[in-house]
Order: sequence, then structure tokens, then C-alpha cells
Amino acid sequence: MLGGIDLDVLTDHYAAIVWSTDTVPAIVGHSVGGLIAQRLITANAGRAAVAVSAAPTNDVPLPAPPARLLPTAPSRPRHPTTSHASPSCD
Repeated sequence: MLGGIDLDVLTDHYAAIVWSTDTVPAIVGHSVGGLIAQRLITANAGRAAVAVSAAPTNDVPLPAPPARLLPTAPSRPRHPTTSHASPSCD
């Protein structure tokens, strides 16, 4: 619930906007908008969806921020054909 408006009402509101367009749009949303974008694409109301830092669904916690993961992540081996030198621009 956001200020007395539940997620179904918000999703229905934006679905009506999407379905009123002549072209099927790509949907982008941040936070709760990302959650709505996911719900819209699940309802086939859009060509694609991008959810940026979407609010978690069904009480699933968000993953730890990357900064916490870096110190414990194993280093990736370099591909054998990768050169350490920068390419020449001659």
C-alpha cells in the first residue's frame, strides 16, 4: 500500500496508459516503478521491461550491494589470449 493505493491499482493505471498507445512500448521503472514494470510485462503490456533497483516481491530480500561482494569474490582468471598491453593505434 502506498498512501492508500495498492499495487494492483497502480499496475492497472499504468497498464491502461500502455494499452492506449499506438506502439507497444518498452517499460522502464525504478524502485516501485520497477516492480510495476515487472508486473506489466508479465501481463503482456509492453515489448520489454527494465527494472532498476526494483522493490522486492513476495518478501524476497534484495541481494547484498556489490561493494560487500567484492572482497570475498574469487578473482577471475584472465583469458589466455588476453594481452596485458594496450593495442597500438598506428
